[in-house]
Amino acid sequence: MKFRLRLWLIGTFVLLCGSCTKTPDLSGGSSDHENVLEAYVVNQTNLPVHSSTVRLVNNSHWAQLQEDHSSFVDSSYATDKYGTVYLDSTECLKSNFDMDVKGQMANFRCSDIEDFGQVRLERYGVLYGVTLPHQTIAIYGSLIHTQSDDNGTWMLRVPPGVRGLVVYSADHWRAIGSVTVAASDSVEFVIPKNGSRMMIENFEDEENVTLLHFWNGGGNWWTAFDSIGTEAEHIEPDAATSDLMNARVYVDSLDSYVLHVGLYPNDSAQIPKAMLGFNLGQPAATKDTSLIYKDFSAVDSIHLDMSGSGTIYVQLICQAEGQDYRAVFEYPVDLNEKNWTSYSLAVDDFKKLEGSLLDNESSWNDVKTRCKSIAFYAKDSTDLWVDNIELEGIRLRDIE
Repeated sequence: MKFRLRLWLIGTFVLLCGSCTKTPDLSGGSSDHENVLEAYVVNQTNLPVHSSTVRLVNNSHWAQLQEDHSSFVDSSYATDKYGTVYLDSTECLKSNFDMDVKGQMANFRCSDIEDFGQVRLERYGVLYGVTLPHQTIAIYGSLIHTQSDDNGTWMLRVPPGVRGLVVYSADHWRAIGSVTVAASDSVEFVIPKNGSRMMIENFEDEENVTLLHFWNGGGNWWTAFDSIGTEAEHIEPDAATSDLMNARVYVDSLDSYVLHVGLYPNDSAQIPKAMLGFNLGQPAATKDTSLIYKDFSAVDSIHLDMSGSGTIYVQLICQAEGQDYRAVFEYPVDLNEKNWTSYSLAVDDFKKLEGSLLDNESSWNDVKTRCKSIAFYAKDSTDLWVDNIELEGIRLRDIE
């Protein structure tokens, strides 16, 4: 069984659909649960090429979103040129929609914090994506927050016929897992708010669910991506996704070494550097430190393709035993714009970043068993495209 895992910045979900022939019921109506969020993305033949229909249900509110982000069925929604929708609801104050150029993607973000752009991930950051076989089924899914306290759970109910489901948890930038659901099955995901692993009800193939953790390190990185993941075409970033500050990581299979990443930084005088990476273990907020750090001893080199301009520092971020500060080993790569080049970076050639260790006498041998992430770092506004990352000597399943 082959799995693909797509990672997005927490707080956004992406639903992918081609020419869907089944049309969902877009009539209004109330829900029997005040925290139910439902969304549909349909690119029908009778709609313009660059538009899709989106239904948002929250306390009986719904809207139809067009390409220009300005046409909504319900005039009670206030919108601006960025497609921001303000909902009259105490459960979900604000949402953010964006569409890609082909009308096949809708992004949704919900927040219970007043300041725009901030997302309270521990309550409303759960997201999911669905890939449809043969582009013949309409998309459907609902997210239910069963309780309002910190012990509540998120439950995702998916009807029969939905395949290739990827579920993301709100806590700690976590991708919960990826499964394939048979056409005749229905599956429920119960996601613990305390963050460990996903529990799968009515689904037997739990051992094949993987975890891969993505984080944004504070820079203004833009995203470029393809909609398939197996080829990872090197396309230009779409302006519609430029403000999301995220990246997409495609995993061909659990036994594969290959990740596909597309990155593009935004020039910002306020943020003079940019960094982006992915965690090898669970995030630092996890109490069990054995889950945070991974043994990188078996990794001899990192193979990857890069394109861009300027100097990029590929970094291995670890932590020495008993130290509170991170240990950074990095390798500088000079890139020529639009010139794709394959690199093989031997781990032994990575140099310790001066001042990154409290104990400056520590070496790679002292920290290689406690590595927690791989990062791409730029000191200036530097374009970076990364593809086909391979960790020589370790499988994705080994860093689960």
